[in-house]
Amino acid sequence: MRRLLLVFLLLPIWSALASELSNKLDRLTPMVQVSDPNAYSELVKLTPAISQASPGLQIRWYALYCNAALSSESLETVQQIRQKGLSLASRVKGGQLPPYLDACEADKLRLLGRYDEALTLVDESLQKYQSASALSVNLLKKAEILADTGELQAALDNIYQAITWLESDTTQPLYRPHPASISYALARIYFYLGDYLRSDTLFTEATQQIPASTTLGWIIRVNRIYTLMQQQRFQQGRQMMEALQGQLPQIDGDDQAQFHLLYAHLSLKVQDFSKAFNEASFAAEGFADFGMHERQARAWSLMAEAAFEQKQFEQGTLNLGRSRAYYQKVGDQNILTDLLRIEAVGLANQGRYQQAFAVQLAYQQEFAKQQNRMREDALLQQQTQLNQKLEQSRQAFSEQSAQYFEIHSQLLFWQLAAGLSALLWVFLVLFRLSNQTNNNADSHKVTRIHWKDRLEQVLAATDRSLPVVQIQWDSGELSESDKKRILHRDLRAKDILMQPESNRLLLLLPDASEAEGERLRYRISRHLANQGYRQISSGVARSHPLDRADSLLARLECNQIQHSLMHSVTPIAERNQQVMK
Repeated sequence: MRRLLLVFLLLPIWSALASELSNKLDRLTPMVQVSDPNAYSELVKLTPAISQASPGLQIRWYALYCNAALSSESLETVQQIRQKGLSLASRVKGGQLPPYLDACEADKLRLLGRYDEALTLVDESLQKYQSASALSVNLLKKAEILADTGELQAALDNIYQAITWLESDTTQPLYRPHPASISYALARIYFYLGDYLRSDTLFTEATQQIPASTTLGWIIRVNRIYTLMQQQRFQQGRQMMEALQGQLPQIDGDDQAQFHLLYAHLSLKVQDFSKAFNEASFAAEGFADFGMHERQARAWSLMAEAAFEQKQFEQGTLNLGRSRAYYQKVGDQNILTDLLRIEAVGLANQGRYQQAFAVQLAYQQEFAKQQNRMREDALLQQQTQLNQKLEQSRQAFSEQSAQYFEIHSQLLFWQLAAGLSALLWVFLVLFRLSNQTNNNADSHKVTRIHWKDRLEQVLAATDRSLPVVQIQWDSGELSESDKKRILHRDLRAKDILMQPESNRLLLLLPDASEAEGERLRYRISRHLANQGYRQISSGVARSHPLDRADSLLARLECNQIQHSLMHSVTPIAERNQQVMK
């Protein structure tokens, strides 16, 4: 009796402590999302309380704890956290935690440049765990790994799949990445693809989602400067660097060194050679402290170029020799070619024009070879991708052939059965006539099943996303003349038209952009309005590789509502009447 009374007395205290601990985790979650350097130490302070907490709070703490350790702790620490978290998940059957821990360790391996290990870990996790939250977090990490290794199209496919799973996840995830980090990942991929305008747009979107005072916000803004430099917007980039320099003492050492290297490169572009030399010196010292020798050698090359421009030829020759010795050792021909350009600048500034001309000529020859190699690599990569797509098409064709053969066999069986039971047709005709209303409903259902199956087949057969347009109206069936006009004037030969209902069209546009889908939607809606159709609503959605018919139609309905609100179409005749009134 005393024990029971004690439990009742302590129960409110335990509940209050659990509520307080949950509130602390709520407060620390946004700190982890924006890579706040204090988040890890704050989570460490909660270790004694977590050991006595409920399994749900412990699982949540481990998900935050591992992600907070990424930027400040070693790989061994992250691996220890993962092993302890997996042990807890096996004891309390917390199946939601392991994929988060796998993605966390894979991200740390990626940051260390161990891409094969990271990719293997993510692929194993994707095979084991099939929940929406598990797929989204691991597909996002896989996209970042593929982007770092140069497989950009695969990275883009994975990140859009991750976004799709994030949007479809109806559960409460343990940890959700900050929206700015997703925009940042997309911006990086488009930058590597050479689409600098779209990359800059995504970087701008990311900066609007997160303040500059956070570590992640600072990193995003620094990386945006690369896109500004590619667009020759050097002065704007310099202004951003000056604004971001005040936060530098709060940033990790390796990020500080990378900042100095970028600032040196930008200063060379605006011909501030003294600033370029100083920033490159800071970068070389920082990279030396962290054993990042390749980056250190790159900083030496920028120091050499800045020194030559300032007529400090001894300093320039020294740093040029250091950088060349390293890149000859590792065999990086691209950087060695650029060092020829820097050497030619130094010789020209010393008045040794014949030697400068000879080195410049060697640079141009090597640069031409480098461009040829890049073109050959690009063609090889395109050929590889084409072979992969052909193999996927063959597999899809094989599957469809098997399906068609099965359907043909079934049709043959029913034809034979129909021949043997010809007398039953009279009864069936009479039965259909007497139950016309029910039969019409059944026929409509079969029609719906047929077009939805066709949509599923198209989505399964394509290996890329494609725009889908839906148009609907409330004023009767589409006339044959209007249907022919749409088929022959608005659609291409490879476009697919489906008519699920008499007042509804579904248009699939392979190898088209979303902007082309928008133009087609507007053009057909305007034509139907001019022909007297009423209450026209339309929408455009882009399918994703993992889309099913239901998910695509749901997005179309959402987009259709938006378009109907934004672009309601009024027939020209009605508008003229209104103007006359």
